[in-house]
This record gives sequence, structure tokens and C-alpha cells, in this order.
Amino acid sequence: MNYFLYFAILFFASCSSIKQSVPQHQATIPVPKNAQWWQDTHNQINEDIANNEVELLFIGDSITHWFRKMPWQNEKTCGMNVWRDYYAKRNAVNAGIMADQTQHVLWRLKTVT
Repeated sequence: MNYFLYFAILFFASCSSIKQSVPQHQATIPVPKNAQWWQDTHNQINEDIANNEVELLFIGDSITHWFRKMPWQNEKTCGMNVWRDYYAKRNAVNAGIMADQTQHVLWRLKTVT
């Protein structure tokens, strides 16, 4: 038997018996963010969803979050005027939370009320 053929058969036979496990990427594992302000915002979003007839839901991170007025802002420094003019009349709820990562959004989607 040709040594090359023998080696190739041996090599491929050994490769097929090796189990390769690919670790799950952390972004695909739903987890909450461990910060009180984040939990408070998440709870407020759940209240908004529970208390309204939601027709449009915005999910996202800080870009979406800034359509909501924060205590330290006025309407000129956030997107509240855009939200009021274009989305509020459509029974929209803003579920954006700044500093969210994919795994946090996945967790929020799983735990929405």
C-alpha cells in the first residue's frame, strides 16, 4: 500500500473521532445587567408595557434610550420632542436602555411582562 494513502486514511480516521466543542459566545446567553439603575429602568419599561396598549415597541441600547427624557435632561438635549411628535401617538413604548449589550436585550425580551 502506498504510504501516502495509508497516512491519509489514518489521519482522516483520527480526525473524525476528535470531538470539537465550540464554546457558546457570551452574547448569546441572556443575562441581566447587575446595576440598580438598569433594573429600575427595566422595571419601568415593564410597567409602561403592562399599562399601555402597545402598538410599537422600540428595543435597543443608548441610541434608543435617548428618546426618553432623563431627570438630568431637558427636551432640547434628548430626543423627547421627536418621540412626542412621531411615536407617542402610535402607542409606542421605548424599551431602550443605555449600555445594553446583546445578552441584556435577550434577557429583557425573555422577561418582559
